[in-house]
Amino acid sequence: MAHGYSLYLIPKEPTYRPSPPQITQLLQFLAQRLEIPGEFAVNGEEELSLESALEHLRAAVNATHGGSECIVSFNDLVSGSLFGYDAEAPDPDVAFWADELRVYLTSQPFPYADWEYEEAACPACGQRFTQIHDVLEEVRLSGAPVACPCGAKTMPEDLKKTPGVNMANMAVILGGNRGYRYEVRQDRDAITDPEFLPELEKILGVELEVMVVGH
Repeated sequence: MAHGYSLYLIPKEPTYRPSPPQITQLLQFLAQRLEIPGEFAVNGEEELSLESALEHLRAAVNATHGGSECIVSFNDLVSGSLFGYDAEAPDPDVAFWADELRVYLTSQPFPYADWEYEEAACPACGQRFTQIHDVLEEVRLSGAPVACPCGAKTMPEDLKKTPGVNMANMAVILGGNRGYRYEVRQDRDAITDPEFLPELEKILGVELEVMVVGH
């Protein structure tokens, strides 16, 4: 495949925000399940221990402006037990694999979508934003509005959006892959470990939506 995909796990309740104990349990579970050996980066601050990263995220869940992101790499061999990836298979890229974890938190519901198929537009003039993924990435952490050439400035949550756009205050992203099992009927089925999603949902106390996003 010429490109890959990321799996976005987002709460189905757009305004859901984890509590400090929940974000602690979440990251501890992911660190154990994904066998994360490396150091974390939060909002550009690198070489953080798990506990230092958690201190940042516990503060972020109660923030009233802007957003935070936590990024860490892990061994892609974990993809065998999590996604059924087999490097020795005749066509290994029919299964998902990943080697990077990201956790995004925002103070307001933020739009997530596969922007190759979805759109966002200015509510003032109706103009569609090109390269909307890049535009949103520029404002996700700062909490700044999206500027339109017409002069209007709109918060991301207030943009005009197509129906496939999901809003959430939180996203867990598994990325870095080069393949995806197209024959799954539901995106959740890309995760073959039957205990992974239920455990995340138990920790967070909310049902999760799984989105496949191309990159």
